[in-house]
Amino acid sequence: MASPLISYPPYASSMTRTAAWLMEQHMEGRLPLPGAIVQGLLNAGVEYQYRFARTLPDLLPEWRGSDGPIADRSEDLMRVHYDKPLALFENFLGPTMKYTMALWERGAKSLEEAQAAMMDDLCAKAGVQDGDAVLDIACGFGSLSAHILQRYPHSEVVALNLSRTQVDYIQAQQSEPGHPFHTERFRVIREDFAKADLNQRFDRVFVIGLFEHIHNLRAALERISQYLAPDGTVLIHFIAYNRVVRALGDPESDVFLGRHIFPGGRIWNFHELPRYQEHLRTERSWFMNGLNYKRTVEVWHRNFWQNIARIRTHPGLDERFVRAWDLYLRLCIAVFGGMGGRNVGNGQYLLRHAGSAAVRPDAAVPSVGAEAPPRA
Repeated sequence: MASPLISYPPYASSMTRTAAWLMEQHMEGRLPLPGAIVQGLLNAGVEYQYRFARTLPDLLPEWRGSDGPIADRSEDLMRVHYDKPLALFENFLGPTMKYTMALWERGAKSLEEAQAAMMDDLCAKAGVQDGDAVLDIACGFGSLSAHILQRYPHSEVVALNLSRTQVDYIQAQQSEPGHPFHTERFRVIREDFAKADLNQRFDRVFVIGLFEHIHNLRAALERISQYLAPDGTVLIHFIAYNRVVRALGDPESDVFLGRHIFPGGRIWNFHELPRYQEHLRTERSWFMNGLNYKRTVEVWHRNFWQNIARIRTHPGLDERFVRAWDLYLRLCIAVFGGMGGRNVGNGQYLLRHAGSAAVRPDAAVPSVGAEAPPRA
């Protein structure tokens, strides 16, 4: 008998166990269910957790981000997720290849418009100016780096990334005349940001979609501060939640996403990062409603199935993989859509060196997101 795909923490409810069992059976092909039923079960289960699971007043001490290594299982994460064949990502992410939340609140009509709107918003919040030296930590496929190179033609960008698939993609673009990466103003380095020795300080540092894989927030912020110029800013953006329930707050829960999609992954409470002010001080923060991410993932999910024939042609992307990633995308739709997006969305944080003078961004700069998460 095969070992179970999903083990259950001792506090898991019977509903949680039943839902996990159904996911396991569906993923293995033993109990294939129509997509609409899978989505309905996930939506109902997540909504139940958000509304009725016991809420904790705060993260338990052992769940906080103050001890241990900066990250855990990074190589497993690359193997299981980010170093999958390029054709997988090309066939669901859309033209920008941006693998994080898009911003739909400003009236975008397409995923490409919504991703451009998010990148404009990130640059505005960070206070990017033409001529800045910019560090893009965990740059993904380089979407934000390319955006900055285009919008700020005198700026220089250094991008750090651990994924071989993503760095190979970026390096291929560097050889194409006319591409934003085909310039001496840009370089990409395949390196763990916690180990990189750049011998340079930057005016703006972006950390978009990395802290879902960080375990020690204090150590990570200390490391990032070493890359920042004295009067520079850091803009950090990651998945964050509002209400503290065990299913979200406990990093040791051996559940579907953490085991089969994002090894060593972590979702942080919105209020956790500002606890660690020794090296970088949080000047402003915003909670981005999860409906932005729900709509983004819905487009990704539609692209995934529209291009499934191309995806299936690649070795390793077998039917079990297809079912697992279908569940992953459907679960994300449920997680970000539950409670109208008020419980799980993205946290954004503007930071400066600890001890530096507070300089609030110009009030005229458009700023999306609540400066405190709404009551879920």
